[in-house]
Amino acid sequence: MLSGLLDYFDTPTAVSVLTKVCERLAPGGVVLLANMRHHHLATVMSLLGNWNLVYREPEDVERLLAESGYSDIKVWLEPEKVFCVGRGKRPAPN
Repeated sequence: MLSGLLDYFDTPTAVSVLTKVCERLAPGGVVLLANMRHHHLATVMSLLGNWNLVYREPEDVERLLAESGYSDIKVWLEPEKVFCVGRGKRPAPN
């Protein structure tokens, strides 16, 4: 489970991290991630918390998982629509 981690990484770094996680999962193993979206409180949080986050939309999270080698990818918004949640499985070997 990666929650609140990938928000700090640019796309190439996030793909690298997710690829390394995928390589260490057993075939059929699952990764879950959550990445903040740009929302109405994002600017305030960035100013008050001095955060430099990478906000991602569902299609961005899906692309990260696909580029990192996952299959059976599902991406959704949690009820408050602040975070994109993604799930991917390590494919079984051919």
